Amino acid sequence: MTLQDAAEYELVENAVGLGVFAKRSLPAQRVLSAMEFGPSRTQPWRHSIQIALHEHAEPLPTYLRYLNHSCDPNLFVDVRAKQVITLRPIATGDELTFFYPATEWRMQSPFTCECRREHCVGEIRGAAELPAGVLQRYRLSPVIAEMFSFGSTELMIDLAIR
Repeated sequence: MTLQDAAEYELVENAVGLGVFAKRSLPAQRVLSAMEFGPSRTQPWRHSIQIALHEHAEPLPTYLRYLNHSCDPNLFVDVRAKQVITLRPIATGDELTFFYPATEWRMQSPFTCECRREHCVGEIRGAAELPAGVLQRYRLSPVIAEMFSFGSTELMIDLAIR
């Protein structure tokens, strides 16, 4: 059973708008939710995630659009397997978060991170803007990992905006 099936999450207003919070504790490496995608576009938008080199789509079910960013995420969004997976144990009441650059090469709406975690990266602009040493701390979606594996940020930035 996934979180979506059990409806064991709740949307709560927080400092950045709405967030998704666990209604019960969850173990690490658990499939939290199956995921589909709405219509895709060639450019990112506020609620999209990157699902291919030039393809961005909103994750479905709709509550996934309210998963907020953290530099110390407790979720991984696997765009190929179409699953949201817990990275570590999650306690009842914890906000469910993922690392936005793990699913976006370049973000349409960059922002200053307010997670206040030890390894906060500050300005969230997408994976293209982060040093390799920072990205290596995170589990990246296959799309972003493949883009990163080309080895040249400049080349990837060029490819991402064509």
